Amino acid sequence: MKKLGKIAGQIIFFGVIAALIAYFSTSPSYRSFADNNALIKLSFAHGGKPTGECRRLSRAELQKLAPNMRKSISCPRERLPLFVKMEIDGNLRLENSFAPTGLSGDGPSNVYARFVVPAGRHLLVLGMRDSKRADGFDIACASLSIWRQGKTWPSSFAPISANSWSSDAIMVELTR
Repeated sequence: MKKLGKIAGQIIFFGVIAALIAYFSTSPSYRSFADNNALIKLSFAHGGKPTGECRRLSRAELQKLAPNMRKSISCPRERLPLFVKMEIDGNLRLENSFAPTGLSGDGPSNVYARFVVPAGRHLLVLGMRDSKRADGFDIACASLSIWRQGKTWPSSFAPISANSWSSDAIMVELTR
């Protein structure tokens, strides 16, 4: 009889725990942004150009190196920072420089940004500079898209061979 009481108590106890978990898995409802808005996430990693040009080593410089380290061309490891500018409907939403990762600054620059916009049609313009140039962009694109309310739209980038912007242009594809 005592054993039956223990089992019944455990069933009731774990039933209450399961009911609480079920309730809190759906209630109270959580919204990260209002229903009449959409969320754009810009997230990618891109390596900038190297900080300097490769150069050919002289015979004297090669002789100073260990035999297994003798490469005739020496290139710098460090990369330039990535400059990204993003406009939505003509309003500047992002203008920032992202440093390269890695101990030697030789890794890609990681970009992550979130933008809450009203649902509807929006023009997205993105420019990215990964070289030493002072003005303009090495990669640029524009996209006119419709975002539905309450949805999150990840932006994905795919290189394309020919575009009116540049030969290295990228295209923003918004998942529907």
